[in-house]
Amino acid sequence: MQKIAAENGIAGLQSIPGVGKAIAGKILELLDRGTFDAWERIIKETPEGVLDLLDIPGIGPKTAAMLHQKYKVSSLESLREFVKNGGLELVDGIGPKTAERIKESL
Repeated sequence: MQKIAAENGIAGLQSIPGVGKAIAGKILELLDRGTFDAWERIIKETPEGVLDLLDIPGIGPKTAAMLHQKYKVSSLESLREFVKNGGLELVDGIGPKTAERIKESL
């Protein structure tokens, strides 16, 4: 992508399937600065402990975000409490196998 961006700029990046104007702009910003504004905003708005949830097998970005937003789970310790109190049974998209993996990981 770096070569495409250097040779053809934003138009070259937009020629890649799935890359539109917004993504191309973020790629250029990332290549130029090593980060991009949207990422920095997300990091500032997300409590540090929420990112730790991603280390638990069975919890991906969408699940971590939902646990934080809907159930106020913001750390591994609050996840332990949530699980201990049967909270995983309330979460849509977490089936018995995933719930067991999460419990074992904690």
